[in-house]
Amino acid sequence: MSKDLPERLPPPPRALSTALRLRLMMMGVGLAGWWMIAIGGLFAWIFAGAADWSALHFHGGIATATGAELGVQRTGYSEGGGKKRPGHPIYAHRFHFIADDGTAHDGVSYSRAPAAVGAEAGATPRVEIEYPSGQPRHARIVGMRGAPFSAWLGLTAVLPAIGVMLAVWRIAIGTRIARTLAIGDEYRAKLASKQWTNVKINGRNVIKLMFTFTPADGEPRSVTVRSNDPQELTDEAEERVLLLADSSAPALVADSVPGLALGRDDRLVNAPGVSMFWALAVPVMAAAGNIAYAVWVFTR
Repeated sequence: MSKDLPERLPPPPRALSTALRLRLMMMGVGLAGWWMIAIGGLFAWIFAGAADWSALHFHGGIATATGAELGVQRTGYSEGGGKKRPGHPIYAHRFHFIADDGTAHDGVSYSRAPAAVGAEAGATPRVEIEYPSGQPRHARIVGMRGAPFSAWLGLTAVLPAIGVMLAVWRIAIGTRIARTLAIGDEYRAKLASKQWTNVKINGRNVIKLMFTFTPADGEPRSVTVRSNDPQELTDEAEERVLLLADSSAPALVADSVPGLALGRDDRLVNAPGVSMFWALAVPVMAAAGNIAYAVWVFTR
Protein backbone atom coordinates (compact mmCIF):
# COMPACT_ATOMS: atom_id res chain seq x y z
CA MET A 1 0.00 0.00 0.00
CA SER A 2 1.07 3.58 -0.56
CA LYS A 3 3.10 5.07 2.27
CA ASP A 4 1.20 8.34 1.79
CA LEU A 5 -2.16 6.77 2.73
CA PRO A 6 -3.28 5.57 6.18
CA GLU A 7 -4.39 2.02 6.91
CA ARG A 8 -8.00 3.08 6.34
CA LEU A 9 -9.38 6.10 4.52
CA PRO A 10 -11.90 8.47 6.09
CA PRO A 11 -15.51 7.34 5.53
CA PRO A 12 -17.32 8.74 2.49
CA PRO A 13 -18.01 11.37 1.37
CA ARG A 14 -14.33 12.32 1.07
CA ALA A 15 -13.03 15.65 -0.15
CA LEU A 16 -10.59 15.75 -3.09
CA SER A 17 -8.33 18.68 -3.84
CA THR A 18 -8.84 20.53 -7.12
CA ALA A 19 -5.26 19.75 -8.12
CA LEU A 20 -5.88 16.02 -7.68
CA ARG A 21 -9.08 16.14 -9.73
CA LEU A 22 -7.29 17.97 -12.54
CA ARG A 23 -4.42 15.49 -12.55
CA LEU A 24 -6.79 12.53 -12.68
CA MET A 25 -8.45 14.03 -15.78
CA MET A 26 -5.22 14.98 -17.58
CA MET A 27 -2.73 12.22 -16.82
CA GLY A 28 -1.67 9.33 -19.08
CA VAL A 29 -3.27 9.11 -22.51
CA GLY A 30 -5.15 12.32 -21.76
CA LEU A 31 -1.89 14.25 -21.71
CA ALA A 32 -0.85 12.57 -24.95
CA GLY A 33 -4.17 13.67 -26.43
CA TRP A 34 -3.55 17.29 -25.43
CA TRP A 35 -0.12 17.15 -27.08
CA MET A 36 -1.82 15.92 -30.28
CA ILE A 37 -4.27 18.81 -30.07
CA ALA A 38 -1.49 21.33 -29.49
CA ILE A 39 0.82 20.16 -32.28
CA GLY A 40 -1.64 18.62 -34.72
CA GLY A 41 -4.08 21.50 -34.30
CA LEU A 42 -1.51 23.93 -35.68
CA PHE A 43 -1.06 21.89 -38.86
CA ALA A 44 -4.80 21.31 -39.15
CA TRP A 45 -5.57 25.05 -39.05
CA ILE A 46 -2.88 25.76 -41.64
CA PHE A 47 -3.49 22.92 -44.08
CA ALA A 48 -6.96 21.47 -43.49
CA GLY A 49 -8.35 24.99 -43.60
CA ALA A 50 -6.74 25.42 -47.03
CA ALA A 51 -8.02 22.09 -48.40
CA ASP A 52 -10.56 21.98 -51.22
CA TRP A 53 -13.87 20.62 -49.95
CA SER A 54 -15.88 21.85 -52.95
CA ALA A 55 -16.42 18.28 -54.15
CA LEU A 56 -18.93 17.92 -51.32
CA HIS A 57 -21.16 20.40 -53.16
CA PHE A 58 -20.64 19.13 -56.71
CA HIS A 59 -23.19 16.36 -56.81
CA GLY A 60 -26.34 16.32 -58.85
CA GLY A 61 -26.77 18.97 -61.53
CA ILE A 62 -23.93 21.29 -62.51
CA ALA A 63 -24.50 24.67 -64.13
CA THR A 64 -21.96 26.51 -66.27
CA ALA A 65 -21.37 30.11 -67.25
CA THR A 66 -18.79 32.26 -68.96
CA GLY A 67 -16.99 34.62 -66.61
CA ALA A 68 -14.21 37.16 -66.55
CA GLU A 69 -10.85 36.54 -64.89
CA LEU A 70 -10.17 39.66 -62.84
CA GLY A 71 -6.62 38.92 -61.79
CA VAL A 72 -4.04 36.30 -60.89
CA GLN A 73 -1.94 36.42 -57.76
CA ARG A 74 0.75 34.08 -56.55
CA THR A 75 -0.10 32.70 -53.11
CA GLY A 76 2.43 31.78 -50.46
CA TYR A 77 1.60 28.10 -51.00
CA SER A 78 3.36 25.52 -53.13
CA GLU A 79 3.05 21.78 -53.63
CA GLY A 80 5.33 19.03 -54.78
CA GLY A 81 9.07 19.52 -54.87
CA GLY A 82 11.65 18.09 -52.53
CA LYS A 83 15.01 18.76 -50.91
CA LYS A 84 16.74 19.51 -54.21
CA ARG A 85 13.94 21.10 -56.19
CA PRO A 86 11.37 23.74 -55.30
CA GLY A 87 7.67 23.03 -55.24
CA HIS A 88 5.20 24.32 -57.77
CA PRO A 89 3.73 27.68 -56.74
CA ILE A 90 -0.04 27.92 -56.42
CA TYR A 91 -1.87 30.86 -57.96
CA ALA A 92 -5.16 32.45 -56.95
CA HIS A 93 -7.45 33.36 -59.85
CA ARG A 94 -10.16 35.92 -59.06
CA PHE A 95 -13.20 35.80 -61.31
CA HIS A 96 -16.61 37.36 -61.87
CA PHE A 97 -19.67 35.85 -63.54
CA ILE A 98 -23.42 36.09 -63.91
CA ALA A 99 -25.34 33.04 -62.68
CA ASP A 100 -28.32 31.58 -64.53
CA ASP A 101 -30.66 33.38 -62.14
CA GLY A 102 -29.20 36.74 -63.22
CA THR A 103 -27.25 37.42 -60.01
CA ALA A 104 -23.61 38.55 -60.12
CA HIS A 105 -20.96 36.68 -58.18
CA ASP A 106 -17.23 36.92 -57.47
CA GLY A 107 -15.01 34.00 -56.56
CA VAL A 108 -11.48 32.65 -56.32
CA SER A 109 -10.09 29.45 -57.77
CA TYR A 110 -6.62 27.99 -57.34
CA SER A 111 -4.21 26.34 -59.72
CA ARG A 112 -0.54 25.76 -60.41
CA ALA A 113 -1.00 27.54 -63.71
CA PRO A 114 -0.54 31.33 -63.81
CA ALA A 115 -3.29 31.48 -66.46
CA ALA A 116 -6.57 29.62 -66.74
CA VAL A 117 -6.59 26.74 -69.20
CA GLY A 118 -8.55 27.79 -72.28
CA ALA A 119 -8.79 31.41 -71.20
CA GLU A 120 -9.28 33.74 -74.11
CA ALA A 121 -6.63 36.39 -74.58
CA GLY A 122 -7.63 40.01 -74.22
CA ALA A 123 -7.87 42.87 -71.79
CA THR A 124 -10.19 40.79 -69.62
CA PRO A 125 -9.66 37.04 -70.21
CA ARG A 126 -12.83 34.98 -70.38
CA VAL A 127 -13.02 31.74 -68.39
CA GLU A 128 -15.49 28.90 -68.06
CA ILE A 129 -17.22 28.71 -64.68
CA GLU A 130 -18.99 25.74 -63.12
CA TYR A 131 -21.09 25.54 -59.99
CA PRO A 132 -23.70 23.25 -58.39
CA SER A 133 -27.14 24.05 -59.71
CA GLY A 134 -28.72 26.70 -57.53
CA GLN A 135 -25.50 27.27 -55.55
CA PRO A 136 -23.41 29.86 -57.42
CA ARG A 137 -21.54 30.75 -54.23
CA HIS A 138 -19.62 27.47 -54.66
CA ALA A 139 -18.49 28.34 -58.20
CA ARG A 140 -15.00 27.62 -59.49
CA ILE A 141 -13.14 27.96 -62.75
CA VAL A 142 -13.33 24.72 -64.74
CA GLY A 143 -10.22 22.63 -64.12
CA MET A 144 -9.27 24.46 -60.92
CA ARG A 145 -9.80 23.93 -57.21
CA GLY A 146 -11.89 25.92 -54.81
CA ALA A 147 -9.00 26.09 -52.30
CA PRO A 148 -5.18 26.02 -52.54
CA PHE A 149 -4.80 22.29 -51.79
CA SER A 150 -6.68 19.10 -52.54
CA ALA A 151 -9.02 17.56 -50.00
CA TRP A 152 -6.38 14.96 -49.14
CA LEU A 153 -4.66 17.60 -47.04
CA GLY A 154 -7.71 17.54 -44.80
CA LEU A 155 -6.21 14.37 -43.32
CA THR A 156 -4.02 16.67 -41.21
CA ALA A 157 -7.10 17.10 -39.03
CA VAL A 158 -7.01 13.40 -38.09
CA LEU A 159 -4.23 13.82 -35.50
CA PRO A 160 -5.94 16.54 -33.44
CA ALA A 161 -9.26 14.72 -33.82
CA ILE A 162 -7.69 11.62 -32.25
CA GLY A 163 -6.22 13.90 -29.58
CA VAL A 164 -9.66 15.28 -28.75
CA MET A 165 -11.06 11.74 -28.39
CA LEU A 166 -8.19 10.71 -26.09
CA ALA A 167 -8.54 13.86 -23.99
CA VAL A 168 -12.32 13.48 -23.65
CA TRP A 169 -11.96 9.77 -22.83
CA ARG A 170 -9.40 10.54 -20.11
CA ILE A 171 -11.59 13.29 -18.65
CA ALA A 172 -14.45 10.79 -18.40
CA ILE A 173 -12.20 8.16 -16.79
CA GLY A 174 -10.68 10.72 -14.41
CA THR A 175 -14.13 11.95 -13.39
CA ARG A 176 -15.23 8.39 -12.62
CA ILE A 177 -12.06 7.74 -10.58
CA ALA A 178 -12.56 10.98 -8.63
CA ARG A 179 -16.17 10.04 -7.88
CA THR A 180 -15.13 6.58 -6.70
CA LEU A 181 -12.44 8.07 -4.44
CA ALA A 182 -14.96 10.53 -3.02
CA ILE A 183 -17.94 8.27 -2.24
CA GLY A 184 -16.76 4.70 -2.76
CA ASP A 185 -17.04 2.18 0.08
CA GLU A 186 -13.70 0.74 1.17
CA TYR A 187 -12.93 -3.00 1.11
CA ARG A 188 -9.90 -5.27 1.17
CA ALA A 189 -9.04 -7.42 -1.86
CA LYS A 190 -6.66 -10.33 -2.32
CA LEU A 191 -4.46 -10.91 -5.34
CA ALA A 192 -6.00 -13.81 -7.27
CA SER A 193 -3.79 -13.93 -10.37
CA LYS A 194 -0.75 -12.30 -11.89
CA GLN A 195 -0.07 -12.51 -15.62
CA TRP A 196 2.77 -11.03 -17.69
CA THR A 197 1.69 -9.50 -21.00
CA ASN A 198 3.67 -8.84 -24.18
CA VAL A 199 3.15 -5.09 -23.84
CA LYS A 200 6.13 -3.08 -22.66
CA ILE A 201 6.25 0.46 -21.25
CA ASN A 202 9.65 2.05 -20.69
CA GLY A 203 11.24 -1.31 -21.39
CA ARG A 204 9.25 -3.13 -18.68
CA ASN A 205 6.52 -5.70 -19.24
CA VAL A 206 3.00 -4.70 -18.29
CA ILE A 207 1.59 -7.12 -15.71
CA LYS A 208 -2.09 -7.95 -15.46
CA LEU A 209 -3.22 -8.30 -11.83
CA MET A 210 -6.64 -9.55 -10.78
CA PHE A 211 -7.94 -8.93 -7.27
CA THR A 212 -11.02 -10.48 -5.66
CA PHE A 213 -13.12 -9.21 -2.76
CA THR A 214 -16.60 -9.50 -1.30
CA PRO A 215 -18.59 -6.26 -0.91
CA ALA A 216 -21.50 -5.64 1.44
CA ASP A 217 -24.04 -7.40 -0.80
CA GLY A 218 -22.16 -10.69 -0.37
CA GLU A 219 -21.55 -11.22 -4.09
CA PRO A 220 -17.85 -11.86 -4.85
CA ARG A 221 -16.35 -9.25 -7.17
CA SER A 222 -13.10 -8.93 -9.06
CA VAL A 223 -11.11 -6.01 -10.42
CA THR A 224 -8.23 -6.08 -12.89
CA VAL A 225 -5.29 -3.69 -12.93
CA ARG A 226 -2.49 -3.43 -15.50
CA SER A 227 0.84 -1.94 -14.45
CA ASN A 228 4.51 -2.07 -15.44
CA ASP A 229 5.46 -1.25 -11.83
CA PRO A 230 3.23 -3.38 -9.59
CA GLN A 231 5.32 -3.11 -6.41
CA GLU A 232 2.76 -1.08 -4.44
CA LEU A 233 0.00 -3.36 -5.74
CA THR A 234 1.61 -6.52 -4.38
CA ASP A 235 3.41 -5.40 -1.21
CA GLU A 236 0.58 -6.35 1.14
CA ALA A 237 -1.51 -9.45 1.68
CA GLU A 238 -4.61 -7.39 0.95
CA GLU A 239 -5.04 -4.22 -1.11
CA ARG A 240 -7.49 -1.38 -0.56
CA VAL A 241 -10.32 -1.19 -3.12
CA LEU A 242 -13.15 1.31 -3.42
CA LEU A 243 -16.56 0.48 -4.86
CA LEU A 244 -19.53 2.67 -5.64
CA ALA A 245 -22.58 1.25 -3.87
CA ASP A 246 -25.15 2.66 -6.30
CA SER A 247 -23.75 1.57 -9.67
CA SER A 248 -22.18 -1.28 -11.59
CA ALA A 249 -19.01 0.75 -12.23
CA PRO A 250 -15.77 -1.23 -11.79
CA ALA A 251 -14.04 -1.15 -8.43
CA LEU A 252 -10.91 0.95 -8.00
CA VAL A 253 -7.69 -0.32 -6.48
CA ALA A 254 -6.46 2.73 -4.59
CA ASP A 255 -2.78 2.01 -5.20
CA SER A 256 -3.42 1.95 -8.96
CA VAL A 257 -3.77 5.74 -8.73
CA PRO A 258 -0.18 7.01 -8.56
CA GLY A 259 0.71 9.94 -6.34
CA LEU A 260 -2.32 9.68 -4.06
CA ALA A 261 -2.03 10.95 -0.49
CA LEU A 262 -4.19 12.04 2.45
CA GLY A 263 -3.77 15.67 3.51
CA ARG A 264 -3.85 17.07 7.02
CA ASP A 265 -7.50 18.07 6.67
CA ASP A 266 -8.45 14.51 5.62
CA ARG A 267 -8.66 15.56 1.98
CA LEU A 268 -7.26 13.32 -0.72
CA VAL A 269 -4.48 15.25 -2.43
CA ASN A 270 -1.48 14.81 -4.69
CA ALA A 271 1.45 13.23 -2.87
CA PRO A 272 4.48 15.42 -2.11
CA GLY A 273 6.74 15.68 -5.13
CA VAL A 274 3.97 15.11 -7.70
CA SER A 275 4.30 17.81 -10.36
CA MET A 276 1.26 19.43 -11.89
CA PHE A 277 3.24 21.42 -14.47
CA TRP A 278 2.62 19.29 -17.57
CA ALA A 279 -0.92 18.38 -16.54
CA LEU A 280 -1.79 22.08 -16.62
CA ALA A 281 0.69 23.57 -19.11
CA VAL A 282 -0.08 21.30 -22.07
CA PRO A 283 -3.90 21.64 -22.01
CA VAL A 284 -3.64 25.41 -21.50
CA MET A 285 -1.12 25.70 -24.33
CA ALA A 286 -3.26 23.52 -26.64
CA ALA A 287 -6.49 25.39 -25.91
CA ALA A 288 -4.96 28.86 -26.02
CA GLY A 289 -3.00 28.16 -29.20
CA ASN A 290 -5.98 26.78 -31.11
CA ILE A 291 -8.33 29.53 -29.92
CA ALA A 292 -5.82 32.25 -30.81
CA TYR A 293 -5.23 30.82 -34.28
CA ALA A 294 -8.98 30.40 -34.87
CA VAL A 295 -9.59 34.04 -33.91
CA TRP A 296 -6.83 35.13 -36.29
CA VAL A 297 -8.22 33.02 -39.15
CA PHE A 298 -11.79 34.28 -38.82
CA THR A 299 -10.98 37.94 -38.14
CA ARG A 300 -8.15 38.68 -40.54
